[in-house]
Amino acid sequence: PGPLIVDVSGLDFMGCCAFAVLADQAERSRRRGVTLRLVSSDPGIARIVDACGFGHMLPVHPTTESALSAA
Repeated sequence: PGPLIVDVSGLDFMGCCAFAVLADQAERSRRRGVTLRLVSSDPGIARIVDACGFGHMLPVHPTTESALSAA
């Protein structure tokens, strides 16, 4: 299976609990051989993901294309 891409670019707000849910889903997906990748060109999203401690589970890519082509 390919990656699961979640594009959060159009969101005005996303609480830390939403990142926790995505991290939980990323872990469940990983066990099935699927990587979950976030897309956002907003550098604040990557900072929030890292601040919440989810950087290792939720990689953030600036574009859908870069998320799809990531190894």
